[in-house]
Amino acid sequence: MSKKNLSELKKNQKGATAIEYGLLAALITLAAIGGFSAFADSFLNMSNTTVAAVQEVTGN
Repeated sequence: MSKKNLSELKKNQKGATAIEYGLLAALITLAAIGGFSAFADSFLNMSNTTVAAVQEVTGN
């Protein structure tokens, strides 16, 4: 490769930007899945407690 080809390749950033956005979207998705997984048990416990309290009050 000549210097001209390398400098043209260095200037072309369109593909790199698309890849960066894709990586950013993947990272956000993984963080969201991790956050939902971390709070799933506490959410289930809270909802079970609420259901039990409602059942106790209503006599069901």
